[in-house]
Amino acid sequence: MEKEKILKEDDCKTRELFIKILEKLECPYTIEKDKKEFNIRFEYNRETFYADVYDGMYDVAIWDPYWYGVEIEQESFERLRVVINEFNAHNEHDPRLFYTIEESENKVWVHSSLSFPLVPNTPDIEDFVRERIQRFLPYQIDFFHELNRRRNYDWKKSALEKMERNDKDEEITDLIISRPEELN
Repeated sequence: MEKEKILKEDDCKTRELFIKILEKLECPYTIEKDKKEFNIRFEYNRETFYADVYDGMYDVAIWDPYWYGVEIEQESFERLRVVINEFNAHNEHDPRLFYTIEESENKVWVHSSLSFPLVPNTPDIEDFVRERIQRFLPYQIDFFHELNRRRNYDWKKSALEKMERNDKDEEITDLIISRPEELN
């Protein structure tokens, strides 16, 4: 009985807290009650975002879906896939990138998501949330720069050269490890 009382007094109201922060940031929002994917839709600097925020959990996931799309063709899709994988591999605190394939539209769509803890006693909590939302646009700009930089890049040639370099590096490494006396 005592445990139930403590849980009710300590109940996590993350959704309520997130909505209060959106109001302080002057972000118009709607609560999507019947949707499974996202339960809050909001705008920040004329961009529409979606958020998964549930009471009982201290986590928030903000999504910016469908912000870039390309026709499905092998070369552009491969370039897109490589850039997304590299961005995700080299970041810890920025949004994650995802893609979906809409075969009916013959398109590949790019989405981004950022998850973070939302705890009531976080110092400067409005600034904390604002800073997380503001990470999306610069990250997308960096993504476009990288995609454009690679637009005229010969992927097949590059991949073969990289494999050849790796093979040579492995051979040299094996040589050093297995025959150190030959280095003298």
